[in-house]
Amino acid sequence: MAEYGWPEAGIVCCWICDVPMELEDVTVDRVVPGVEGGRYVRGNIRPACLKDNTERGGRLGAQRLRGLRAGA
Repeated sequence: MAEYGWPEAGIVCCWICDVPMELEDVTVDRVVPGVEGGRYVRGNIRPACLKDNTERGGRLGAQRLRGLRAGA
């Protein structure tokens, strides 16, 4: 997760909106969601802020892609 902030300093950035967060505020987001077969493995997880992770949760691929293209 080093590419997402400065974990050694206790700061990690959301992979979606790039907002810096303290480690205790980080949630884990799967790039490929569970409904599409995504697992909690190193290559499929990214740090996310609660707002972005909540907004992305439960959306299927087409909905997710439309949201990312629209800047959501």
